[in-house]
Amino acid sequence: MRSSLTRVAIACLASLALASSASAVTIVQFSQQTSTDFVRATVSGTTTTLNTVGPGGSPSIPIVLSVLGTAVIPPGTPPPTGFETFSGFAAQPNATSPAPIVAGGLTSPNGLTGYTGVITLSTGVNGTGAIFLQAIFSNGTFAGNSGASSGGLSASNPPNNVTFFTQNPFVIAALGFPPAPSLTFSDDAAALALAFSNILPPLSITGNLVNGATFQNTGTFSATPIPEPTSVVMASMSVLAGLGYFGWSRRKASQA
Repeated sequence: MRSSLTRVAIACLASLALASSASAVTIVQFSQQTSTDFVRATVSGTTTTLNTVGPGGSPSIPIVLSVLGTAVIPPGTPPPTGFETFSGFAAQPNATSPAPIVAGGLTSPNGLTGYTGVITLSTGVNGTGAIFLQAIFSNGTFAGNSGASSGGLSASNPPNNVTFFTQNPFVIAALGFPPAPSLTFSDDAAALALAFSNILPPLSITGNLVNGATFQNTGTFSATPIPEPTSVVMASMSVLAGLGYFGWSRRKASQA
């Protein structure tokens, strides 16, 4: 009898887990408006710092958003635009990965870990205006081979620490939350990936440092939405139904 109860309980819990789980989805995706703006990598001592440089030396790069939460862009309608700003974006020293890694869609033997910083996508320059999405991360990974003109940077939970902040209703909806003025969110699937192109001069890597260069970038941010309330309710009903069936079966057996 106990083994029957165990089997029923396991089946019910499995049903709850399946109903509550969801796959990671892209919540924001962007590209630069022009190739004349760039990210600049500079070296100071044992640290590589990345900064966004826009028109006229502005600290922000104009971007176009191809994905913005649950927003559906009608055909013929211009996609939303904004600005990308890096802040506190630097590589920590002595953190070279001993094994090939993948970042920004590239597999690289020169995987460099220890990048930390904040990426802000907003309606205004330098993180002003409404925040489409802000990613705060640590121990991100740079992938790129010496002499290459492309590379990438990524961070995800786990093993990194990635937290999202947004003031956009479409992004909040995509994450499965009810309407709110803002949201701070982090889960086991929160991730970001930047793809770097037109790196000039070609990559020069020393230890954990990407030496001075400029390049363009695109970005993708993803996460797993919280379970929909209906999914949780249905899963709970299946658990109750399973336990109810066990109780009925037990009574029937005792009456036989």
